[in-house]
Amino acid sequence: MIIQIGLRNKVNNLILLIIILIIIKNENKELFFFDTFIFLMLDKMNSLSVLLIEDNPGDAFLIEEMLNASKDWKFQVIKAITLKQALEKIQNHTIEVIIADLGLPDSQGIATVYEILKNVKSIPIIVLTGMNDEQTGNEAVIRGAQDYLIKWNINPDQLMRSISYSFHRKKIEEKLIASEEKFRQVIENIQLLGLMLNMDGKIIFANDYLLKLSGWKREEVIGKDWLEVFVPNHIKEKISRIYKEMKNSPEFPAAYEYEVLTRDGKLLVISWSNMVHYDQNENPISITSIGENISERINYQKALVKNEKRYRSIIEDQTQAIARYKPSGILNFVNDSFCSQQNKKREEIIGRSIFSIIDPSDLNRVKKKIESLNKVNPVLTDEHKIIVSGNKIKWYSWTDRAIFDEHGNIAEYQSEGIDITERKMAEEALQESEKKFRVMVEASPDAVITLDMAGKINYASKRASDLFGFKKAELLVGTEFKDLVAPEHHERIKSKMGKLLTEGTLLDVLYIMNRKGGARFFGEVSSSLITNKEGEPEGKISIIKDITERKNAESAIKAYQQNLRSMASELNLAEEKERRKIAVDLHDDLGQTLAMTRIKLSAIKSKNQNAEIEEHLLEMEKHVTHAIKNSRSLTYELSPPILYEFGLAAAVNWKLEQLLGEHNINTNMEVTDELPELREDLLILLFRAVGELLNNIVKHAQAKNVSVTFNMDGKCLNILVTDDGKGFDALKPKKKDGHTSGIGLFSLRERLEYFDGTLTIDSNINKGTKVYITLPVIFK
Repeated sequence: MIIQIGLRNKVNNLILLIIILIIIKNENKELFFFDTFIFLMLDKMNSLSVLLIEDNPGDAFLIEEMLNASKDWKFQVIKAITLKQALEKIQNHTIEVIIADLGLPDSQGIATVYEILKNVKSIPIIVLTGMNDEQTGNEAVIRGAQDYLIKWNINPDQLMRSISYSFHRKKIEEKLIASEEKFRQVIENIQLLGLMLNMDGKIIFANDYLLKLSGWKREEVIGKDWLEVFVPNHIKEKISRIYKEMKNSPEFPAAYEYEVLTRDGKLLVISWSNMVHYDQNENPISITSIGENISERINYQKALVKNEKRYRSIIEDQTQAIARYKPSGILNFVNDSFCSQQNKKREEIIGRSIFSIIDPSDLNRVKKKIESLNKVNPVLTDEHKIIVSGNKIKWYSWTDRAIFDEHGNIAEYQSEGIDITERKMAEEALQESEKKFRVMVEASPDAVITLDMAGKINYASKRASDLFGFKKAELLVGTEFKDLVAPEHHERIKSKMGKLLTEGTLLDVLYIMNRKGGARFFGEVSSSLITNKEGEPEGKISIIKDITERKNAESAIKAYQQNLRSMASELNLAEEKERRKIAVDLHDDLGQTLAMTRIKLSAIKSKNQNAEIEEHLLEMEKHVTHAIKNSRSLTYELSPPILYEFGLAAAVNWKLEQLLGEHNINTNMEVTDELPELREDLLILLFRAVGELLNNIVKHAQAKNVSVTFNMDGKCLNILVTDDGKGFDALKPKKKDGHTSGIGLFSLRERLEYFDGTLTIDSNINKGTKVYITLPVIFK
């Protein structure tokens, strides 16, 4: 065996690698003598027990014939056609070689090899594969089989060589396992990381110390790719290249350091010494690595470098401009930041006066402040403008310090400056913005106030002070908003402020508000949250409108509307009384006169003997009868006596009978509760309301069925009028010839509202209409 090894100059690694080298050398000698022994034994064998696992009778027959054709060996062939049967044969027979097809009825592919290896440890396995399945054969060998044969290319000599080779290879593997165990014991007992990889980079050995440091279990890493499990992403490409060069170049130095990733994501820095193992043909077969954990040393070095950088940044790379100068103002030291500020080299600045860079408008004031420094007050802070490169003006915040000698006299001054130009510009922009804001706010016709989150006013506009009766706006500052609101609306403030916090804006909230001196007015308040950079609320801004005049106008309009409703109700009642008077006159006067006329005509007709006169009398009687009928119908239309004599339900039922008789509409009426005796104006209102709805059904609905239902709900009378007509969109008022229809319903709704009643319509196209009337009962 040829060994390529690279060592770091470390005693412990050297000793360890010498031990490993001795073990491997000794193991190789033992393997050589063992190989010779195996060949001698095979030559003397008279019989060899073979387990043939093949479910194809033809293939099984051919292989058995090849075995029987051997001149040197005799084979005892034990056959199985399933994996289960094969495992039973292994338990019950002495098996020395296994020949297995990978395509069995109860197992397919590499899984067959796995199952056999679970049950046997020292029996060589030869795998049978198809013509196009060499990849599976190779994988089977990698997973533990000793050889593979392609079924259609097998001949007796090839089969014999495979059996001999498999037997030989299996024994070598067993010896290697024993050798590796000795090697493992040595590696496990040292405080170094021990690792072995195959040439594909797969882990074939990891010692306990490596597993302890990394946090992995052995079964979790064996067989896994070292790069994928242990190497961080940022160096994978580099380490992969090193391994490739190491296994391809015997002269490549195999000692280096890199980071290893633990199971919990931590990084350890490991110093590695590596060796490449070669077979007798000088082909690399594995890589052994011995590592030392140098993380603490590296961390210490990093901390040292970090501290050095920090010290350097304080001393040399200070972001503040630092200058030292004599009492005369002559500079004797400046740092890099000061040089950058002036865009000059240090030697160009030293010897100049510090006062030459101060803006002339600030020069005298700055000189006086510096001269005021003494033992009692040796430090001061000031903001002023300086002249930088290119004659630009910048704002700096300066900390000036007097430095005293041993006699207590000022030896020099040190000034440290920070560029605050952006801050100053931002402050000026903010001041300009605030100025514009104040101009806009003060010009607003509405009062503007801002409040903190506790509800206290911290700003008030001039209009706010006028609105609340204060002489100056400043007098409102510190006042709680609730003190400006009438006590009965304090609970409303709490609920609305909670809503403001969730929604951010709250518009047109009505409060009764207090003026200084006790006067009240209606205020309409719109508020928004004021937030900081993080979006957290830090205050509120509110705009307040005095809407007293508007509220008074609304109240006047409501009173006017109520008066109109009252007048309309009284007019309706007067109209109804006039209708009833006319109906009574028709019934008592005209009706009686017409009835007497018909009686007299009948009497004359009975006494008359002239046929021509009788014909005229019959014609006259017919006209009088028709006039009597019309006068009665007119009487009922004007004011049906049934309404006053028998009540609302009877009058509505009479109206429904008219619909049935005149328009062939099926009608139905239900009275679920006993109806109260109503006051006359309500009785008339409800009868006319139902009549209006029934007339609308006749005119527009094209209904076949109509029903009216009465019921009592507490002190309210409910009337439901339903039809199965064509319906309409209740949300869209119909228009005809440019005029909005539905005036009758509008008038009816207004009359009902006067008595606190309601009219609700539920209708959809082609789905009929339901109209609900609800009216609080006022007893007669």
